[in-house]
Amino acid sequence: MYDIERRTSPRRLRHILVAGMASASLVLTGCGAGQDTQTASQDAAVNGVNVETDTIALRNVFIAVEPDEPETKRAELHFYAINTGNEEDRLVAIESDAATVTLDADPAKLVMQPETALAAGEPIQQLEVPMAPDQPITAAVELTDGTVESGLTMPFTFVFENAGEVPVTVPFDVWAPGEDVTKGRPLPPGGGY
Repeated sequence: MYDIERRTSPRRLRHILVAGMASASLVLTGCGAGQDTQTASQDAAVNGVNVETDTIALRNVFIAVEPDEPETKRAELHFYAINTGNEEDRLVAIESDAATVTLDADPAKLVMQPETALAAGEPIQQLEVPMAPDQPITAAVELTDGTVESGLTMPFTFVFENAGEVPVTVPFDVWAPGEDVTKGRPLPPGGGY
């Protein structure tokens, strides 16, 4: 005769549960192999984009616009350029088919020693004075069509003497006239970019 109690003893159930949990964990682990989670890395809460090459890191690159009227053609390009290489490099130009960029700086300020940075539109806070200038350079942007809206992007190419060309798709950062832009602020209504 068939013994029901023997088949459902607590000890046997425990063994079945342990085996089932072990199998389930192996199956679930296999399903996630090679997958990147959304929380695997964190990005800085900045308005711009970041781009890296072998020897140059561009950080928080964005077009800053304070429109006095709906159609404006003037803006500034804000960015940090960091020389991560072992040789001196120099920012030669910033080019775009959609705009003209004028670098307003002493040519010596465009030279970056290894492990130093150059800033446009925002000051660099350095602990050691020889590292890089404390005051930023100005990268004035004259837009071709004058369309300025938060969320739009525009292609630029940063040209360095040694690192060569670094293409960047740069977002607009539009704010209300007179708004203090030195402090972090929320994205515009509608989610921004």
